Amino acid sequence: MECRELTIEGIQKNFSVSQSSAYRMTKSEGWDSISKPLPRGGRRKFYLVPEKLIPEKKTKPKKKSLPEVVKAEVVKYDPTIPDLIPAIKIPEHELYRAQLKGALCDKLLEAIESTVSKSKAIDDIAEAYNSGYLLPELLALEGKRTTRTFRMWLNTYEESERNFKSLTRLSRASNGMKATDQEQNFLLGLLLDANKIKIGSAIRKLKQLHRLKVIDSPTSSRALRRWVETWRDAHLQQWNLLRRGKKYSKDHYVMSLLREECLEVGDVWVADGHKLAFDIIDPVSGKPKRMMLILFFDWASRYPVGASIANTEDSEHILLALRNGIIHWGGRPKFVYLDNGKAFRANLFHEKWENHDLEKELCGIFPRLDIEVEFAKAYNARAKVVERFFRTFQEDFERYMATFRGANIADKPAFHMRNEDWIRSLRKREPLTLDQAKQLMAVYFQEFYGRTPHGGLAGVAPLDVFQKNPAPEDHRIELSELNFMMLKVDQRTVKANGVQLANILFYHDYLMSYVGKKVYLRYDLMDMRSILVYDENEKLICQAMARKSTHPFVKLAKDKPMARKTWKKQLQHQRKLEKTLQESSAEIRKQVEDATSEFMLPHIEITKSIFNDSGLLTHKPTTNPNSELDQMAERTACNLMNAKPITKTSEEEGLENLDKMLKKIGIE
Repeated sequence: MECRELTIEGIQKNFSVSQSSAYRMTKSEGWDSISKPLPRGGRRKFYLVPEKLIPEKKTKPKKKSLPEVVKAEVVKYDPTIPDLIPAIKIPEHELYRAQLKGALCDKLLEAIESTVSKSKAIDDIAEAYNSGYLLPELLALEGKRTTRTFRMWLNTYEESERNFKSLTRLSRASNGMKATDQEQNFLLGLLLDANKIKIGSAIRKLKQLHRLKVIDSPTSSRALRRWVETWRDAHLQQWNLLRRGKKYSKDHYVMSLLREECLEVGDVWVADGHKLAFDIIDPVSGKPKRMMLILFFDWASRYPVGASIANTEDSEHILLALRNGIIHWGGRPKFVYLDNGKAFRANLFHEKWENHDLEKELCGIFPRLDIEVEFAKAYNARAKVVERFFRTFQEDFERYMATFRGANIADKPAFHMRNEDWIRSLRKREPLTLDQAKQLMAVYFQEFYGRTPHGGLAGVAPLDVFQKNPAPEDHRIELSELNFMMLKVDQRTVKANGVQLANILFYHDYLMSYVGKKVYLRYDLMDMRSILVYDENEKLICQAMARKSTHPFVKLAKDKPMARKTWKKQLQHQRKLEKTLQESSAEIRKQVEDATSEFMLPHIEITKSIFNDSGLLTHKPTTNPNSELDQMAERTACNLMNAKPITKTSEEEGLENLDKMLKKIGIE
């Protein structure tokens, strides 16, 4: 009778029964079985099933198989290098276990050759092994074994002509246990999706449809999970590409450019923006918010050279950060590498990013400084070395802030969660002011990050590399030439106390002449100790300094000598300004009087003589009626009484006298 050798899986497939039903069929039909070694090690039981009992297969439409994974061609740099990739991939730990088993089999063969009884030799070796005397490494991996196991290992070892790889132990999934094609296609259709469905959820959905008789699923849930995990490990790149996207796959699996360390300090500065993960009080609104850190990063030294904290999102903060970098280093860089992607532009402008072209807006500034600009591709984080610094900055600095908000939604601290009043009550978390944030960042950049040995610099600290390479003479720029890069705000009105910006009063003595007038302010958000004040014609007026407040009632500040000293100093300055104003006003008055005294004195004398001890209404005098002075007084009194208009001759004389007075002063 012709028979076919079938495994349990083969019986399941040919008779369309479950695994338990297949085992019952072998016992009820009484089919004989044989054991055969497998090419990759181990043995497998085959049942001799009569051909006439095997049902004929129904012709089914051919199913589309899964597309094979296209393997990338490996570039052979040296053809003389031998190919050491094994034909069958076996895990290293299984190879080590198989080598120990092969050594044990060699000991068994030596014992059998030296003794008459084969059974006694195997018993002696088994006793030595189980006691830990012989090959304790294998005992730690396999545990105690019986003589039956030793005989099976020995037979397999001899049949493979003493090849220890035949003793490798592979998983059941590798030995042919797998899901049906329908189960595979259904599970992969669910799992290879951007929704990132979990393996257990997909298997549960498959079994639910199986109970509804929509899909046939004979494989157990554990076997399905083993198959999915095996397929995932074998196709990990495709698994993550379909589930996590192109960017994740590119960052983790595609090789990056291998760059040489040939740049010098000041050759390339990389600029990018980073949304701070902690709160800072907005100096304009007074409310806490997450601000934007604009940073210029020297590629060669890996050191942040210039920064700006943007409370308003515009391109001027990029120029401000560059200005700080030039002042810090003492010169301009050769190249500036900017991010021109959609995300960066959307964070820099209030309007839609399509309405702005960063390349056009900034490239007009850089040629004036003789700096070349290169714009990076959008969403290409590996092209900018500053991205790695931002990750370090977040872990080493931002995470230690009291108002830290987390690197992402999943990383959000517990005190930002709902119903976490108890956690919030343990610690008072006050946001930093802009000045406090600037000071802490400056300390971190210089003392913490700057002095920490860097792996990309062969263990040298970034600050040491940066300071050892000062700006050359041809790259130096005068500080006055950088004022045009400072921020320009709307017009402000000068008041008696100065000009106010970001809740800070700035004052200079020259501003007294501009009280009530409009002025322009240029300032540096990273250094608010002073601002530049310009008039409406863009002419520099002064550099106004930030004012310091005094104690409201000095008598109560007896224990604070500095408060009383500050109060006295400001009071003295106030009195000095009053005295200076009075002296300058008196000097102007004196100059005017000196200039007009020469031609106004006769008129003053005549006026005094007319109105000296005389009433408004007078009677006709009885003595000296013909004197010249009495006649003039009489005419004047008559004119006042009759209210006659000034004659043309006296008007001309008055205009001539006024013209002479103005010429004396210097007014034409």
